Amino acid sequence: MKVCFVDHLWVEKLGIMQLIAMLRRAGHQCSYVLDDDLVRVRRKVAAIAPDLVCFSVTTGMHTWALEIAADLKQHLGVTIFVGGPHTTYFPKTVENPAVDYVCVGEGDHACVAVVDALSRGEVPRHVAGIHGKEPGGGTWGNEVGRLEEKLDSLPWADREILYRHDFMRRSPFKSFVVSRGCPYHCSFCYIDAERDLYKGKGKFVRFRSPESVVDEVEWVHKKWGIKLVSFEDDLLTINRKWVYKFCEIYARRLRLPFNINARADDMDEPMCEALADAGAWCVAFGVESGDEEMRNKVLNKELDDATIIAASARMHRHGIKFLTYNMIGLPGESVEMALKTIELNRRIGADMCRYTLYEPYAGTKLSDELIARGELVDDAGASSFNQYLTSPLRADNMRELENLQKFFYLLVRVPQLEPIVRQLIKLPPNRAFTAVFWGTYATVLRRYLMLSYPRLLSLGARSVRHWFQ
Repeated sequence: MKVCFVDHLWVEKLGIMQLIAMLRRAGHQCSYVLDDDLVRVRRKVAAIAPDLVCFSVTTGMHTWALEIAADLKQHLGVTIFVGGPHTTYFPKTVENPAVDYVCVGEGDHACVAVVDALSRGEVPRHVAGIHGKEPGGGTWGNEVGRLEEKLDSLPWADREILYRHDFMRRSPFKSFVVSRGCPYHCSFCYIDAERDLYKGKGKFVRFRSPESVVDEVEWVHKKWGIKLVSFEDDLLTINRKWVYKFCEIYARRLRLPFNINARADDMDEPMCEALADAGAWCVAFGVESGDEEMRNKVLNKELDDATIIAASARMHRHGIKFLTYNMIGLPGESVEMALKTIELNRRIGADMCRYTLYEPYAGTKLSDELIARGELVDDAGASSFNQYLTSPLRADNMRELENLQKFFYLLVRVPQLEPIVRQLIKLPPNRAFTAVFWGTYATVLRRYLMLSYPRLLSLGARSVRHWFQ
């Protein structure tokens, strides 16, 4: 069967690449259209003439996918299959006139089963995690199946299909995912909802073997070259035994610089030593808020200032750069509380910072609470707001917080500007503030991913439509 995946972001979508690998292993033909223009997408899909068109979407980006799907349905009459985080939490997406099937949860085996059934002329009613339409109206849906616990049994992500694009093939960094699941319960994260979805369906936190991971990185490096390895997993450091084994093998065979996501309370002396010896370039971890009560009582992060400060000092000693994740515009946050987040980043000497406005992902505990209290402008959560520019929360001081977020990194680096910025944030939001944000944010992104200025500008040009929508 001919399957075409459609996407519009110039990044390595490892979920799509994994599904393509699974489908090709099952004997199906796959293509990948990477474009954001409706007419061009239609023309490219028509030339391929697929039996099935697939989208993998997150909330917020789903609006683009449904617009494209509607156009393809109208002009080409193709069957549309949508999966990803958005359909996992919004299975009613199947009610959209353009959509024929949606996947809830992990799609490795479900996607193959759907395509197998369709290739036989059957309706995939029996496939776990799949929702579809009744011929005479209405919908049907199945609960998710068991989790795949043996991640080594899955094929490596298919990079050949994406690296046909010169821009993607020449990227200095290559992305990898080596685990699934997270044991923590942060109120702003989707993970509790996913854990509940799979209750009784198998082990939730899973890792590939260290040997398999190093084999894949080594193969990609030999075939296409890698300047920086970027591990996109939520938290690699939760499995200490795995990390130590991985670092030992990686240091012996590769020693390419790499980035990982961690928690500050995992970054003790042995962990820092192992990562440094293996060549870790940067560790990213969540500060979220500089106010401990906000961080722990509202966000349920279970992490105190002392732990963050101690972990940061250790990483400095071991020569590991670190990036912090921070949010501004949190529920009930004052300007002074937000400034505490900036101050904490100064105190720990953060090398880089990611600083967005709080985005209430639909289906998370905190988002549900805000909806119940009527504190969101849009009950769909983050579906119509941009975490870089505007907030969906109703708050009297939100304009000042939105403005302060634009100056975040500048204030971390140049604290002497704080008296001036305190006055500037009282002004209406404007293009000058937005320019400050994008200028500083681009500086962080370039450094974190080892990008050249020409590549950074090219990436920005390809992505600007979606950042500002």
